[in-house]
Amino acid sequence: MANITVRTSTTATDPSSTSAKGSALSHTELDSNFILLNNEKLENTGTNDYTGDLQIKGSGGSTRGSTRFFNNDDSKYIELKAPATITSTTSFTLPAGDGANGQALITNGSGALTFGTVGGGGSSTQSTADSNFQLATNSDLDVNGNKIISTSNGDIDIEPNGTGDVLLGNFKFDVDQTVGSSQDNFVLTYDNSSGKISLEAATGGITASSTDTLTNKSLTAPILTGSSSSAGSILFKEDTDNGTNAVTLIGPASTADVTVTLPASTDTLVGKATTDTLTNKTLTSPSIAGGTVTSDIDVNDDTKIKFGNDADGFVRWRNSKSSLEANIDGNLMINVSDSGASGKGNCRIRTDNKLELEAGKDRDSTGDLLLTSFDDFQFRKNGFASTDTDLSPTTAGSTSVVLGRALTTGEQNAFNDFALFFFDGDPTSSSQLRDMSRYLEVDADTAITGSGATTTITLYDAVSNLSNATHSAGKYLQTGTKSPAVVVDGTRGRLEDKQIKIQNRLGFEQPVGMALRFEAIEFHDGGEYLGTGTGQSDEAEERPIQYDLETFANQNQLKLSHSTCTAGSFTTTDVLAVKGRSNTTSTVASKTAPDTVEFNLDIDAQKTIVLHNQSGDPSGIANASHIYAKDESSSSEVFVRDEAGNVNRLSSHNEEGEWEYYSYHKATGKRIKINMEEMIRDIEKLTGKNYIRNV
Repeated sequence: MANITVRTSTTATDPSSTSAKGSALSHTELDSNFILLNNEKLENTGTNDYTGDLQIKGSGGSTRGSTRFFNNDDSKYIELKAPATITSTTSFTLPAGDGANGQALITNGSGALTFGTVGGGGSSTQSTADSNFQLATNSDLDVNGNKIISTSNGDIDIEPNGTGDVLLGNFKFDVDQTVGSSQDNFVLTYDNSSGKISLEAATGGITASSTDTLTNKSLTAPILTGSSSSAGSILFKEDTDNGTNAVTLIGPASTADVTVTLPASTDTLVGKATTDTLTNKTLTSPSIAGGTVTSDIDVNDDTKIKFGNDADGFVRWRNSKSSLEANIDGNLMINVSDSGASGKGNCRIRTDNKLELEAGKDRDSTGDLLLTSFDDFQFRKNGFASTDTDLSPTTAGSTSVVLGRALTTGEQNAFNDFALFFFDGDPTSSSQLRDMSRYLEVDADTAITGSGATTTITLYDAVSNLSNATHSAGKYLQTGTKSPAVVVDGTRGRLEDKQIKIQNRLGFEQPVGMALRFEAIEFHDGGEYLGTGTGQSDEAEERPIQYDLETFANQNQLKLSHSTCTAGSFTTTDVLAVKGRSNTTSTVASKTAPDTVEFNLDIDAQKTIVLHNQSGDPSGIANASHIYAKDESSSSEVFVRDEAGNVNRLSSHNEEGEWEYYSYHKATGKRIKINMEEMIRDIEKLTGKNYIRNV
């Protein structure tokens, strides 16, 4: 048992014995053994423990039992006191350890105390449903960041006593006013003199059904509701000094909610029926009905300009291929009209390189390429083209020329193709410019030396005339090409039994004389013309060479003719004609096959002429003879038939290899064969000379 001493401010009585009593001191023993207990204190001066129960009771009157805990100088204390009336004995069991910061001691209703959070994870309720929670005087209710809430849709009733007001922050509400049907459409007003907000009748204020003007007011998420016959709308008045006109913004008769987002910067809205200028705007799937484009339109790379559906047609530019592509599922028609005015009605397509026209790309049963012309139909290959700068050349030997600059890309390509020419003459002379002998071919087998202003070229022929020191630009170098002018190629695509057809109207359909013309035209000052005149008095309408392949005057005839024209005067020579012998029966209408090739020029055969056997001697032709081959004794022999029908064999040997002469005279019917070799041998016998010698 602990040692207990009594200390007082006046005297101290030490116990006579400090031996243990053996049991707890009773209340009576304390009263009889200790004097002035009310003014003295019990002190545990050792480290011993108290055992058993410590009971602190009141005096039996109005004083309740309590425990006081003093501070270190005994000047202040904290007192724990029992209530005046206890309905039943209650025991509290302390927690086994300390709680967390901010927690409080809470009971589980059975006397067990624990540390917990009040108002959050835990709960704090009144012990009885009809009890009131009352704050001490000058005390505040701190919800510590939590809420005052109700349950089961219950109200939160703040009801002051009598004429008291409700204060919410800086606002004081007068809540003891009478509220009923007579207060319909009343409004809350603030009275600065009383500092109260109260419910008052509207006098010039805004009500739900009044028409009012709001000035400098902010409406947050307003809803404008229309009527059964009209949609909600906003009316924007113009400036008061400009009249009373207004713009009305009205909601549509929509079956679903529609959101219209206004621009995020200062701007002017564009009306559907107004004339406006759009800058840097993106139109997604627009439908544009008419209008005028007044400036350039930039279309992004690989972006289609569609016509109808995507599959029907579009145009687009593709940077990856440097190409403008058009896709048309249907027909493309380009109509160019002159509208009766001169200088119009022309269509020009120009390319720096290849121009392709392809028909029948899908390789079905059709694919014709039709080019028609009412007037001249021309396939023209460009000839010589003058360069565009003055070279100021100088000679460096008889066949070398030093240029004043390097060759251009086009000139270099012409050089590589053996198609670069140097004009050796006076470019101010029209006659020299038309003189083809003055265009000297540059030797592409000899490399170009030097560079820049010292670039040197070699010619096949010697330079003879560079006397003109100053030449107009682009007269010295001329570029041409060695490639064919026109190639009609029917060999592509593994074609068999295909034809290259050049078709024209036959004579009997009129007009007659339709032809394919092969024409060499006059070269003049780097240009070309087709005989319509160039204003040159010395060379008007010159056509040095012209060939015509034509049908002729309703006859079944194809004729090749050669023509020259000087100063408008033509000289024509027929070269050959494929025709029927009779001009009256072998017509186009009769569809008679031609049976004659007529040559009007000397035949200079550079190769062997082969004659095939005929079935017999030919019929006679007026003013003509025949040379032909015919079978005789299983051997092809050559015969000559004159106009009279007389036939001589030119082949001079018989089957034994002897020289034999054959002749047929039509008038007498006489046919003779003479063994010329036997006859000569007989003559040799008579004369003693040898006429036949083996070689």
